[in-house]
Amino acid sequence: MSIISRILFFLLLWAAPALAANPAFVAGTVNSGSGLSVTTVTVTSTGSVTVGDIMLVTIVPVGAASAPTAITPPAGWSTALATTTVGASNASAAVFWKLQAASGAFSGAFTWTTTGAGATWTFSEWSGANTTLPLDGTATISQNASSANPTSPSITPAAGNTSDTLVGFMIGDATGVATTVTKPTTMSTVVIVNESTTVPLTGAASLALASAAATGTKQWTLSGAEVTLGVSLLLQPAGGGTACQPMNLLGVGC
Repeated sequence: MSIISRILFFLLLWAAPALAANPAFVAGTVNSGSGLSVTTVTVTSTGSVTVGDIMLVTIVPVGAASAPTAITPPAGWSTALATTTVGASNASAAVFWKLQAASGAFSGAFTWTTTGAGATWTFSEWSGANTTLPLDGTATISQNASSANPTSPSITPAAGNTSDTLVGFMIGDATGVATTVTKPTTMSTVVIVNESTTVPLTGAASLALASAAATGTKQWTLSGAEVTLGVSLLLQPAGGGTACQPMNLLGVGC
């Protein structure tokens, strides 16, 4: 190989696209109370949220006679999953996101119709996500029949997005029976709320992806069978799925 060929070879290697870092889980928390006989809950962060990070909140209220509707976030929040009933139960779920624009802790009220007989919420903070369009596509769901091994659905990143982070949720139908939930073996725990007589089970887990292939379904484990709602969404990294270094010496940009 000639000297010029070697120079060109190393320039091409240097200029090749480099994978962007996957969005990463920073911190999470859940409600400590049951939220009885209310149509609103106040969600709080675990502490100060870093500017530029993405906040995800799940709200799971349970109605005494019917599933709550119109779960609504505070001003400035966007909907990742609109109010969805868990099977034919009295439990509903919704997922929301927001970019943290100013330093400080988050505290805000989320509301719904139909007085709840119980409720739970989860909060999680994520770094390294695209601050303009953090979600890659839309959330997907699976309505799972009664099972101790329900799944969150497969979801596919956009073409070229090889560094997304999969966030999966498992939400129970609030049977009132004490039930524990365990994350899929290939995923990392974000937050877990085990079911009690007044609190529906809610689990969240994540997986850093290394390709734009479909994720496949992810199996969760419950201590007892019940109807569940599986939810999957993708957080895409800053700048999309890849980033590259410009070939400055050749006058070529990305």
